[in-house]
Amino acid sequence: MSLNDVHYTRLLPPLILINLLTCVTAQAASPNVLDGTEWELCGEPGDGHAPARADEPAIGEGDQATYLSADQSEITQGDTFNFSGDVLMRRADQRLEADKAIYDKPKDTIDAQGNVRYEQGGLALDAASAQLELSANKGEAQDTSYRIAEKHARGDAAKIILERPNHFRLKHARYTTCNPGSDAWYIHSTDVKLDHDKGVGSARHVWLEFKGVPFLYLPYMSFPLDERRKSGFLTPSFGNSDAVGTEIITPYYWNIAPQRDATITPRMTSLRGMHLMGEYRYLYANGGGKIEAGYLPQDRVANRDRSFFSLRHSGNIAERWTTAVNFNYVSDTEYFKDLGNSLSVSSITHLERLAETTYTSDFWTATARLQGFQTVDQTLPGSSRPYQRLPQLLFSANLPDQ
Repeated sequence: MSLNDVHYTRLLPPLILINLLTCVTAQAASPNVLDGTEWELCGEPGDGHAPARADEPAIGEGDQATYLSADQSEITQGDTFNFSGDVLMRRADQRLEADKAIYDKPKDTIDAQGNVRYEQGGLALDAASAQLELSANKGEAQDTSYRIAEKHARGDAAKIILERPNHFRLKHARYTTCNPGSDAWYIHSTDVKLDHDKGVGSARHVWLEFKGVPFLYLPYMSFPLDERRKSGFLTPSFGNSDAVGTEIITPYYWNIAPQRDATITPRMTSLRGMHLMGEYRYLYANGGGKIEAGYLPQDRVANRDRSFFSLRHSGNIAERWTTAVNFNYVSDTEYFKDLGNSLSVSSITHLERLAETTYTSDFWTATARLQGFQTVDQTLPGSSRPYQRLPQLLFSANLPDQ
């Protein structure tokens, strides 16, 4: 049986190519989501989407039926459907094009061949071929390249595999945010696994390529796929300055508990030695705060130990009682100037030390406060330095009838 110019036949088995390809968007997950006019590092993109065909159907909201169009359709023995010539499948916001496609009804499989193109949302993917096991929620696509408009990213993979629902694998994959034709850098991996149930991805044999030169090889790395936090190393940074020489900063994030986390940051400097920095954050039902610290043992230039400590806390100790603490300490007046890695830090002139508690009733409020300052910039004249506050008691009342 042969039918020419078949138009948008309803196909009952739903497509699952979106499930196969969501792994690509997960690999591109990044906190730096830019607007639609710039790519992260290398200029301006097109989204890579093919223009809509004039005869495409308008898909209504909530319509989950699958529509099929092809120049030719043939039904062979065994309930196998062969579609060829401008094959187009549409379902909701999913769009699949191919030169030909074979649907095996008894096995519930689809085999798309030749110039396979898939689009969904901001994702556009091209592949040489794709095979899908619809009932088993399995499948794979070969010789793929992809673009993700929202992430301003693109890349390719020799194979993308849907091993089981929400578990994906990419073989010999590349990822970049550079505009097509400007391949300044790529991240490579021979094997990427993505587990959306746990929200965790992993990659083996990872390296960064810059201007065609590979470097920064890692045998293994893992990364989060969603908003769930995960312990691990953050992006390292490198720099050079007259104050510390060459520096390498490698922060490590520790997800201690849902309401507690820490970042430990070793900072290796060529002139002064190892500068260890850290941040601890906590939150509980009645308050929260943050502790920051830095320690440089035996500074090679200053020939002394150097340190910094900061505590900020606010909370309720009982009903109607609130507290606030802001305590800061630095070992010497040149600490921020020598070791600060930003202009705002190196220009700090004084540090506040504050402790206060407040009681609030229906008609009056009382506050007890201690406040002082550590002067960092000793060149400030006395008239420009903040005053030390003696112990202070404040009382205010609002009596509506008087």
